[in-house]
Amino acid sequence: MLATTGPAAANSPTDLPNRQAAIDTLNSADTRSSLCNFYDEPVPDESPGDEVQIPDKADPCEGVPSFSISDPVALNEITPEFVAGTARPVAAEAIKLSYALAEVTFSGGRTATAMLAPTDTSHTTAWHLAAVEAGDDEVTLARKGDAETTVFSEQELDAFYQLSRDTVAPLNDAARQGLGGADSVSLTDYQGLVKARYADEGPGSAYDQGGLAGGFKTGAPVRPSSSQSSEPMIAGGSGAAALALAFGAFRLRRRKRITSD
Repeated sequence: MLATTGPAAANSPTDLPNRQAAIDTLNSADTRSSLCNFYDEPVPDESPGDEVQIPDKADPCEGVPSFSISDPVALNEITPEFVAGTARPVAAEAIKLSYALAEVTFSGGRTATAMLAPTDTSHTTAWHLAAVEAGDDEVTLARKGDAETTVFSEQELDAFYQLSRDTVAPLNDAARQGLGGADSVSLTDYQGLVKARYADEGPGSAYDQGGLAGGFKTGAPVRPSSSQSSEPMIAGGSGAAALALAFGAFRLRRRKRITSD
C-alpha cells in the first residue's frame, strides 16, 4: 500500500487547493503502476521524442521494491504575463500554482518525484499524474516555502526563488546566476530581468517560429493540458526544465515517453 507521509504544512499562504484529492491521486492504483514502470526502466537519455518500451507484465509492480510517497507540496511558476511585462510586479500576478509535487522514496534509497497537474484551470477539483521524474531536488526546494514566503521557479533556468513581500531571493545556484549574483532583488527588478531574458522568445518571434519556444524544438513531448487525457511523461532527470513561452502552455522537459504497448 502507498502511504503519504510528512507534514501537511502549506507551501504558500494559500496552501494547495483540494489537498485531499491530490493525496488520493498519489495513492491510486494508476499512480502506483506508473511509479513501478518508472523504477523498472533504465534512465533515458536526453533525446526528445524517442520511446522506450516497457516489458508487458500483469503486475507492473512485480519485483519493484516497496516505496512511500510524501505529502504533496505546491510548485509555483512565474506567469507568462509577468514575463511579458503586462502583469504588475505583485505576487498575485507574478506567480501561479502549476503543479503539486511529491517525493517518492523506494526502499534502497532511490528517489523520484511524482508531479500532479490540475484537471481544470480553477485548480479546485481533481488532480492527475502528469509526470514522474528522477530525483527529489524540486520537492526539496519547493518545501522551503512557508506562511510568510512563497517559493517559485523560473523553469528556463531551472532556478528556484523565495518571494517574501516584494523581495526575491535565490534558493539555488541557477537562481543566483539569474539574479546576477545578487543576494536579493525587488520583484520589480526581477521582472525586468526575466523580461529582458525572454523578450525575443515570445509568440511570433523568430525563436517561436523556429519551433524553439520553451527552449526545445517542436516534437518534444509536452505535459498534458487540463483538457487532455494522457499517460504521464517519464523523465530521467530533474534538470533542464523550460518555461513555455508560448504563453499559457505547460512546461516542456527533455524526456522520453515510456509506453506499455
